[in-house]
Amino acid sequence: MGVEIDPQLVESLKEKRFPTLKRGCDPKQVDAFLVAIASSIENLAANLEEAKAAPSGPADAGSTRLARIGDVTEREVEKMLMEVKSEAVAIRSEAESEANRIKNEARDEARVAVDEVQAFLDQVDEDTRRIPEEAEERRRQMIEEIRTMQERLLGVAQALDSVLESKGT
Repeated sequence: MGVEIDPQLVESLKEKRFPTLKRGCDPKQVDAFLVAIASSIENLAANLEEAKAAPSGPADAGSTRLARIGDVTEREVEKMLMEVKSEAVAIRSEAESEANRIKNEARDEARVAVDEVQAFLDQVDEDTRRIPEEAEERRRQMIEEIRTMQERLLGVAQALDSVLESKGT
């Protein structure tokens, strides 16, 4: 059961940075965790290499012990890699969920804004149609008032004419 440790993976764990969101993990804690994991992997890999480099002579207690340490180291490295991958999946899933929540929230807010603008435009249209109708009604009322005043003035003029005619006779 040989585990090959990719040095680029270890280095990328040390250098990996995640974008900061409104909610989620503290980026400094995630960075520290990844650096610690990468350092542990490097140490385990170094122990494994030392164990593999030990001279292979007659089986004695030391070489057997080193072989066991190598096996344990390999299992620990595999376990840590699985944990790191699992944590990465969880972080990604949480980030995707948060991104979807933010996107849906923004979409809902945009719909509300569009509905408000549409209601305002509908009101403007209604007002635009109503104003000429009200102006026309006011014009009719003024014409009616002028006719009524004209009729009164004609009545007053006729009454004045008859008073003047009766005095002149």
